[in-house]
Amino acid sequence: MGQESDRVIRVLERMLDGMVRKNPDLLRSVLSEDMVLVHMTGTRQTREQFLAQLMDGTLNYRSARIVDAPVTIDGDRAEVRLLTETVAAVYGGGYRRWDLALDTELRNVGGEWVVTRSEAGTFRSLREPHIIKRGETVMQNTHFPEVNGYFGFGLMRLPQKDGDTDMETLDSMVDAFIGAGFNYFDTARPYHNGRSETSFRDSVTRRYDRKDFLIADKLTEPYFNKQEDIVPFFESQLEACGVEYFDFYLMHAQDKNNYKKFQRCKAYETACELKKQGRIRHFGISFHDNADMLDTILTEHPEVEFVQIQLNYVDYEDPSVEGRKVYETCAKHGKPAIVMEPVKGGSLVNLPEEADKVLRSLNGGSNASYALRFAGSFPMVSVVLSGMSDMAQMEDNISSMRDFNPLSDREREAVDKVCSIFRSMDLIPCTRCRYCIEENDCPKGILIPEVFGAMNSYSAFHNWNSQFYYNSIITGSGHGRASDCIGCGKCEKVCPQHLRIRDLLKDVARTFGNR
Repeated sequence: MGQESDRVIRVLERMLDGMVRKNPDLLRSVLSEDMVLVHMTGTRQTREQFLAQLMDGTLNYRSARIVDAPVTIDGDRAEVRLLTETVAAVYGGGYRRWDLALDTELRNVGGEWVVTRSEAGTFRSLREPHIIKRGETVMQNTHFPEVNGYFGFGLMRLPQKDGDTDMETLDSMVDAFIGAGFNYFDTARPYHNGRSETSFRDSVTRRYDRKDFLIADKLTEPYFNKQEDIVPFFESQLEACGVEYFDFYLMHAQDKNNYKKFQRCKAYETACELKKQGRIRHFGISFHDNADMLDTILTEHPEVEFVQIQLNYVDYEDPSVEGRKVYETCAKHGKPAIVMEPVKGGSLVNLPEEADKVLRSLNGGSNASYALRFAGSFPMVSVVLSGMSDMAQMEDNISSMRDFNPLSDREREAVDKVCSIFRSMDLIPCTRCRYCIEENDCPKGILIPEVFGAMNSYSAFHNWNSQFYYNSIITGSGHGRASDCIGCGKCEKVCPQHLRIRDLLKDVARTFGNR
């Protein structure tokens, strides 16, 4: 058995060598023809697709060293948890070190071992749980060592009583959160009309030592009109939160529209100066736009340390949100991601009956747990935020994230089924072929597939996100609203699905408003 294990290791060494040397012949000799590669983003590739990206420069490996490779052999099959230190530049980003965990399967064919599957795991597989906090143990955060684990308390949906924060319930939730070993809190001035910041002060700052918690706050666009307004507003936030510095500070809700104001008012430069003064420890942005816009911001502002993004399993491939592309842009620039809306404002908790049955059949955790663990399964994710309103939510989320495990293959398949169910609920059978805008010049510049996508998302979830993306992103920067349609019918002439686009746009206009 020892000799066979050594032969398996040599095959893996040849695989890594072929990747570094860009040698397709060597790789074909050790990768089976039906081999499947699963990237950290969840993207699946065949052997030939992988080789094509390797040779065209999409994937570049400078070095790859095996750290550990425990081998399990059962007859003509072998499994290896291959841990490597890899230096690579992928998808247009610069070279950086990746501590990869590759769950690899091999098959013995005619006396020779070949790789049949390799799935790039998250950094979680290399993280040792060694932070001890109030009697509990949580995983070490590899992106920000001061953050305990990978779970954060979002303070935008606080428990309410008599029109104000229910402080007794919030105190109990905070105690449970910190008691479980976590320490990352997230707030902003608009949350609860300013009461989020002061509730944090009363529940956390006044009851815990400063070393027991981290606080993130944000510079929000309506609260400043010129550069001189920023520091006074920032100081009012420090006072409201009862702290002398922010551990994390973000340019809030960046998109193609408000980014111009942040640029004009030198908001990024002002925040960086506050960081030099020690009043901000980490500087980042929260983001609500497409991947191209994020690429622009991170290219123009490499000083940004992290990006807060919307990432959940339904929005991951949604063309109006571009969850996957936005995440991949973070990875391209080497920026850790903080996840907001992992349960899509609660929509992935209260699922339609058919979708709910799929997750219940797993006989595992709650619906929320699968959503949180999906978001946490990505290697560049540093914190998954959850806006919790009661102790039941807090306890459920803690149980999901304290002893974190990425989704298994079976759970990923179930989540994919849930996504298919949501897609089948679309009122508009648009295939997003884009003929209506690419084979036609809409006189009003309406992004018809994106508009229909937002409508379908709203029909499935009925939450604020769809309206936000419709009003602020999809119809921004000169693109027309559904109500702008003049009924020329050019789009309908090129639609392969023969949709009644003009009538459907009227439905969208009634749903999202004509303004």
